[in-house]
Amino acid sequence: KKAVVFYNLIGNDAAFPPREISALCRELHPRLECRLMRHYEDAGEQVTLQDLHDYCRIDHNNNKPSDTNTNRRRQRRRVTYLHSKGSYHSQKENHIWRRIMTDAALHPSCLDLPPSP
Repeated sequence: KKAVVFYNLIGNDAAFPPREISALCRELHPRLECRLMRHYEDAGEQVTLQDLHDYCRIDHNNNKPSDTNTNRRRQRRRVTYLHSKGSYHSQKENHIWRRIMTDAALHPSCLDLPPSP
């Protein structure tokens, strides 16, 4: 099974070419695929949060807003928001903070949640 990371790029798109990001993802894990959703010259995290919300509302079998019948299919998907906090300011503290947030979001106890009642 593969994992897909969808990401937005805000700012200088030449600094992070999608081909290089894809290669980095495959280097991290052979079944990790990274896909650029959109590039924004200037935006904030709200554009990514909106894309995340929209993704969660779509029934991916027919690209329409989901109804209660699709909720069971949607439960098989995992969606995680990873924040690039402090990425504009390369400081040791920001690097450590991003690593801690990413590790926490991807920790096995978060990935294997108990079933909903």
